Amino acid sequence: MSESKEHFIRISKLFLNFKLRMFVAILCMIIAALCTGFHAWLVKPALDNVLINADRFYLYFIPIAILITGIIKGLVTYIQITSLQFMSHRIIEKLRRDVFKNIINVHYGFFVKNKIGSLITRITTDTYYLSGAMANTYTALIKDSLTLTVLIGNMFYQNWKLAFISIVVFPLALIPVRVLGKKIRNITKNLQHQIGNLASNLEEIFKGIKNVKSFNAEQFEISRINKEIATARELNFKQEKVTARSRPFTETLGSLAAGLAIFGGGVFVINDNMTAGELMSFLVSLMLAYAPLKNLI
Repeated sequence: MSESKEHFIRISKLFLNFKLRMFVAILCMIIAALCTGFHAWLVKPALDNVLINADRFYLYFIPIAILITGIIKGLVTYIQITSLQFMSHRIIEKLRRDVFKNIINVHYGFFVKNKIGSLITRITTDTYYLSGAMANTYTALIKDSLTLTVLIGNMFYQNWKLAFISIVVFPLALIPVRVLGKKIRNITKNLQHQIGNLASNLEEIFKGIKNVKSFNAEQFEISRINKEIATARELNFKQEKVTARSRPFTETLGSLAAGLAIFGGGVFVINDNMTAGELMSFLVSLMLAYAPLKNLI
């Protein structure tokens, strides 16, 4: 088992200690996903029944339905976010306690070999980012997967042939995951190590500030810390740049899917195999599917 998968399973077990809150969060994600899909579905009666057939019932029903589902989606999203954040912060607390307990109990030689600032970073910064990353991962894996499934379901409901034509490009979205994932992990690991070094050097300077002042070494220390800060900045930028490499690919992928849908849907509408409302509902679902797909990537 890879190291990243092992960490994921270990942290997942901590989240499972909050079974009720996890259930509530997942339930809220399901409701939010269904609301998004329902909004996309409403486009069909809005166009076919209101604009084309001038149906007064749908004229009143659709705005009210959109408002109610919007309120519901907002409330369940709030509950989902606060539930996940509650679990995340409780896990951060546990991780910090466990890391400190493990560190304080090791032999003295460990403290000689490791910089104090780096150990402090492990307890404060690393645990915070780890738990936060897990909360975001659960949101993507559960909520975005559900939303994507509901929207694709609506696409097949409106026209299964057009759905097959449009989503044929979706598997290509896995390419950035395979190509860039390992690079991002390596850069992140180096960045966390650099932050630890920076914290250690700052602690060393502040502890020995009397000697720094005595030898007028302020400029030397400023220069040394500036180099550490610059290295952290370079790693941060490198991380963002590698992450951003997926954007041209996903933008092109989304445009290709939209282009295929518009062309194929236009042919279906012209040949009376699809109504204008069905095509618009399909296109809205396709556009809404882009955001969760990008998050999953």
